[in-house]
Amino acid sequence: MPIGEVYDRLAQVIIELGHKYQAPVFEPHVTLLAGIPGPEELVVGQCHRLAAMVEPYSIQLTKLDQLDEFYRCVFVRVLETAPVMETNLKARDVFGLEQGLPHMPHLSLLYGNFPEATKRQIIHGLEDSCDLKFQAESMHLIDGRGRPPDWHRVREFAFRAPSLS
Repeated sequence: MPIGEVYDRLAQVIIELGHKYQAPVFEPHVTLLAGIPGPEELVVGQCHRLAAMVEPYSIQLTKLDQLDEFYRCVFVRVLETAPVMETNLKARDVFGLEQGLPHMPHLSLLYGNFPEATKRQIIHGLEDSCDLKFQAESMHLIDGRGRPPDWHRVREFAFRAPSLS
């Protein structure tokens, strides 16, 4: 999750779009991995292990985009840097999840099912507001059962301190 001013700016966009389009409101975040199975106690331990393997890294938001998917209705793509992609691979390994679909890092701005013309209009109106960069220094375990209003943060896990070499 972004922090500070970047969090505030993105949260405001998500709130405004949610209210305007009667869509769910949620916290700005870049999903590292979804659908992690297992009891919470086990998953928390795996999160500790993963966080210890990852140094803080930069996340650059790039291009606004849209898909015909509820959770990727309107979003901003994340630059696919080595740390971004490698962290996803480490997460898949730690949680024992198959490779599956390629990781497409992104930060969603609107959830829902809307006509393509509506999504294009939204993107056109946001073009100057999402060229942002932030430092990922931790990850959050989210209980994502149900719809976004029911989601809640379980815990935050700080990434390991950068090595001095």
